[in-house]
Amino acid sequence: MHSLDWLALERFENICLLNKVINTERESKAFFSVSPISVFPANRLIINTKNTSKAPTSLKNAVIESKLRIGYIKGRSYGKEIDKQIEKYKDHMIALSGDYSILRLKDVLIQNRLDGIIEYSEAFIKYMEGDEALSDFHYYQIDVLVKPHKTQ
Repeated sequence: MHSLDWLALERFENICLLNKVINTERESKAFFSVSPISVFPANRLIINTKNTSKAPTSLKNAVIESKLRIGYIKGRSYGKEIDKQIEKYKDHMIALSGDYSILRLKDVLIQNRLDGIIEYSEAFIKYMEGDEALSDFHYYQIDVLVKPHKTQ
C-alpha cells in the first residue's frame, strides 16, 4: 500500500478511493462498499484497429485465441466480473502498475505497442480529444464482446 492514494487514506480521516482491489491489508485500513457511491461508465476493451482487424468475441478470444496484447492496471478493480476474467487470463496479458500507469497504458496503446487495453471508453475518448487517431480504436463490452460499442 505505497501508492499516493493509499498514503492519503492513512493521512486523512475522510477520503474516498475508487477502483481498489480488496485484500487483507487494505481491509484493515478502509471500508469497502458493495454498492457504488458514484456511478461510472462501463469499462471497455479498447482495441487499436491498426494492429488487428479481428473483432474479439470475449476476453478469452482476444488474449488466448487471437493472441492480442491486452494491457490492464495491476491492483485496480475493474468490477467483480471483469476482475475474475483478468485473474483467469492475466498470464496472457500485460500488467502495468504505479501512480501514472493508466497514462502510460494509453500511450503504449496509441504508439501501437499494445493491441488493446481495458479502460473506461469515455475517459479514453477524452484523453484522445482532438486527435485524428481516435478513429483507429473500437470499444467492446468485456462481458459480451459481440460488436463495437458506439460512444459518440
